[in-house]
Order: sequence, then structure tokens, then C-alpha cells
Amino acid sequence: MNRNFIFLYLSSIVCVIALMAVFIFHDKPDVYDTIPPQTYCMIEDYTYSSTKDSSAAQGISQEYCFTLKDVPKSGGVILFYLSHQEVDVTIGNQLIYGIHVDEKNNISNGVGFGVVRIPVYPEEEGETVCIKVRPIYKSSIVKKLSIYYGSYNMIALDIMRADLPILIICVLCLIIGCGMLVFSIVEIVKIKGNFENFSIASFAFFTGLWKLTDLNSTSFFMNNSLCASGISILSMTIMVISFIFYFRCQISKKMKKLWTGIGLLSCGSTFVIIILQITKIADLRETLFITHLMICVVIVFGIACILKEFHDGVATNKLKAVFAGILLCIIGSFTDIISYYITHHSWNTFFGILAFFIYILYMGLLSLHDVITLMNQGKVAKHYEELALHDELTGLYSRIYFKQYVAKHEDVTTSCHLIMFDVNNLKQCNDTKGHTSGDTLLRNTAQLIRETFLPDGSCIRLSGDEFCVILEDKTDSDVQKMIDSFTDSTIQFTNEHPDAFPIRVACGFASYNLNLDLDLNDTLKRADKKMYEMKHRMKQSK
Repeated sequence: MNRNFIFLYLSSIVCVIALMAVFIFHDKPDVYDTIPPQTYCMIEDYTYSSTKDSSAAQGISQEYCFTLKDVPKSGGVILFYLSHQEVDVTIGNQLIYGIHVDEKNNISNGVGFGVVRIPVYPEEEGETVCIKVRPIYKSSIVKKLSIYYGSYNMIALDIMRADLPILIICVLCLIIGCGMLVFSIVEIVKIKGNFENFSIASFAFFTGLWKLTDLNSTSFFMNNSLCASGISILSMTIMVISFIFYFRCQISKKMKKLWTGIGLLSCGSTFVIIILQITKIADLRETLFITHLMICVVIVFGIACILKEFHDGVATNKLKAVFAGILLCIIGSFTDIISYYITHHSWNTFFGILAFFIYILYMGLLSLHDVITLMNQGKVAKHYEELALHDELTGLYSRIYFKQYVAKHEDVTTSCHLIMFDVNNLKQCNDTKGHTSGDTLLRNTAQLIRETFLPDGSCIRLSGDEFCVILEDKTDSDVQKMIDSFTDSTIQFTNEHPDAFPIRVACGFASYNLNLDLDLNDTLKRADKKMYEMKHRMKQSK
């Protein structure tokens, strides 16, 4: 995997999340409301007019006027949904509500989108209500308001009921995305995996976040309309990058360079969008076409790449299933973009988010299976590694452990000691009493070594009758005392077990010497030499 691409991908995510945080913690647009909100209602009977307005961002004002009739004694509420539009609401001659671009806002020229609630009272019966709207962006000019009047609970329930299928899918995408992110991070940290599962996890999470913050019903729970708008659009940019990154992991090697280029282009466009936003040259809403353009690029090249992979016959059954899901997402994205521009974002498509959810669910289960498989493989590999590092007969460390210890401990000190042991008469034991008795002799010796030198040292069986102990931070006198204790334990064991073959062990030790030893292998050779000197003395004394 290209490290620069990974770095740029993660940098894009960090920058987008940082900008989201700025939107979240920034104050709401300038809103003034002289009457506290109470309940809500729906109004359809109004007169509409559109006039030129030099003070408006797009040079046009749209006005909706109607007369309040049959106001209940308990009062009512006028409710409508704004999308990037300034508004002033008057009842009679009194201005009671307004939302304008905040001149103190250092990051945006917009106001976002959200629900506006205007309470009315019985004494306002017969008054004329005027809602004056000034679109901030060209795409908002053609949008007409849907004005509600009645019970707030009923209207809220109706809107949320209409959005419920998409709302459920969005929440599930977020849950799946969070779960997959946890597993992918575990995979990266513990199993040293790649970023494939991380990319599909971030795609799932930001897909759910994008559509969730874009729903009308979400506005009932988010007071900061600018925050909702910013998070929705920024989530879409990460969706695109994550999808490209994941798609790149699925294709053959010869196509990866093409998708690396597309990924770099997408990351670059994300940085451009962020820079334009924070410099207030263009709001996220005005640069949304850049993200849509990148989606179209992914759609065109994605379909072409999938067709080529199938034509070349390099797609496995698993890859075919993945490509089928990707193709479904591409169709869903294309449907969303077309409906966005045809209906001017007045209709939330269900097919797009459903396609994403089906694919995310499938890939989530697949990724979960892969991570669990890798973790199990890791446990098995660790088990075999432990077996390789330990001697099967005695349970002590093996020669492989000694080699690894020497390789890892290049900077040893003179306080590091090596003790060599050689079990005398092992061949005689095997010849006279059998190899079973010989194995018992080695196990008994290993047990005495373990009891004497653990936990201070590392006990190792180097070969058939040769053992070694590594001691750190010990003096020569300390080591000699431990060897004397071991010798006494062999004598005591032999006396207590007269039927067992006598344990006689020759020992020799040496400390690491900077002038004599290149590494611990040289120290071991000097210890081995002293051990054989003792072995020779033991034979002479016998």
C-alpha cells in the first residue's frame, strides 16, 4: 500500500473532522425570536410573490403571505423548513422572527438548513402573516416553502414517520461503522493489517452521518442549522475518499496506479473545499458540485474498471460479490445525484442509502469474519511460536530462544553471566536403563535448574545433555553461590532417590567481557570451556 496515499487519506479525514468540530462549537447564526416557541402546525393556503432585492445575496426576495384563521384557544404554531435561506417573519406589523447571516461568523457565509417554528395566539386571529425569504445560494431560489400549521407533535411525528426508513438505516450505518472501526483499529494495531477494513468502516460511519444530518426530521433535534449543514456535506467528502481507498484495495495491481491518482485527486479536492470554506471564498454548499463531480468520476471509472476486471478474468468469486456491491453503491450514488439536481433537493431518495446499507452490512460481516479469522490465526501462530521457543521434553527454553535473546540484547553489560551445564553419564543411562530413564534424568536435572535459578535467570536446554542459564545484574560471587546451591540440590536429590539414576552435572560460568566477547555467543564459549574443565576434574576425581 502506498504510504503517501495512506498519509493523505488519513490527513483528509483529520482535516474534515477538525472542520466539523469548528462547525459544532461555533455559535448559531444570528437568530432573534420575540415569542417563545410552543406548538406547531401546517399551513398550505398562502399567496406567493418574488421581487428583486439588492440587499439579498442572490438579488431576490420571495414572500409568502396568508391570514390566520381559526386559531385555537390554546394557540398554534407555524412551521416551515429552510434550506440556506435568510428569513423574516411578521404577524401584522410586528417582526417576530428572523434568521440572518452572522457577520461575526469567521468560517461561513451561510445559515445552514433547519426547521423554523413560529407560535401564534388567539388574539392574532385575522392577522396577516408574511414570511420573507432571501435565498443565499442559486440552488435555493427555486425552492418553495412547505408551511405547516397545527399540532407540533403531530407534524413532528409525520415528518419523522416519513423519514423513519432512512433514519433507521442511517443509525444502523453509524452503529456498524463504529463497530467496524473498533475491529479495524484492533487489526491495524495487533495484527499489523492494512487500512482496507478501516476505509470501509469510515465509509459506513460517514455514510450514516451524511444522510442522518441531511434529513428534515434531524432538524428537530439540532438547534444549530449551520452545524448540521456543515457535517452533512463534509461527511460526503470522506465517503468519497474512503470508497476510493477501499475500491483500490479490491482491484488488480495494474489498475492500482489509476485509482491512486483518483484518490489523490479526491484528497486534493477535499483540501481545496476546506480552504475555500475557512477563507470564506466559497461555502461548502457552493463547492458541493466538486464532491458531486468526484462521485461522477468514481462512477465512470468504477464501472469501467469492474468491466475490465471481469473481461480479464481476474475476479474471484469473493471479488465478484464485492464488485456487485460496489456497482450497487455506484447506482445508488448516481440516483442520489440525479434526484438532487432534478428535484432541487426536495426529495430524499431511499434507494441510494439502501444500496449503501446493504453493501455496508455485507462488508461489515465480511470484515468481521476476516478480523476474527486473523486474530485466531495470530493466536495459533503465537502458540506455535511458544512451542518453538520451549523444549518439549523439559519445558525449559530452547536454543531458538537463546539465539533470539542474543539478537535482541546487543548492548549487554558485564553484569550479564552465562552458566553452562553438562549432564554426566547420559549415554550410560540410555545404554543401561533405556532412553526413558535418560529422558527422566534430563527432566529431573531441568527441574533442579529451574528451582535454583528461577525467577532470577532464563533457563535453556541447548542440546541433548547441555543446559544454559542467563543471569543479569549479578556479581561473580552471587553466581557462584547459586551454582553451589544447585550442586547441593543434585546431591540431595540423588540421596533421596536411590532408585533413580544419579544426577551429576558439570558447571562453568563466565561474565560478558567487552574486550573478549563480540556478543553473548563468545561468552557462552568461555563458559563452555570452564564447564569442560570441571567435567574433566570430575572424571579424574571419580
